[in-house]
Amino acid sequence: AAGAERTPFQLEVEQAFRAHQIMGPRIVRFEWTGPGSARVLMANFPMAAMPSAVKEKFTARLSDALRDAAKANPPDGSVKVDIADAASGDVMATVLPSAN
Repeated sequence: AAGAERTPFQLEVEQAFRAHQIMGPRIVRFEWTGPGSARVLMANFPMAAMPSAVKEKFTARLSDALRDAAKANPPDGSVKVDIADAASGDVMATVLPSAN
């Protein structure tokens, strides 16, 4: 399909997220909305039930992965990933690259 080609940045982000022990098996699909922005749709992933400290640690690891991917293969435009529920489409968290 046209537009199905992934950039090196997108491939690296998808690989990092899919390799995540907790999150990886529950990823339904990535929807790339721009060169550096995506929605990752999750099945049976009760992020709202996570204690704040757990959610912060979880998203910090993903922020580091985004930072590393952007450093290695800078995309055009902003970098962010929305983590959304596959059933409802509701965004559970937005992950931005970590600053350092």
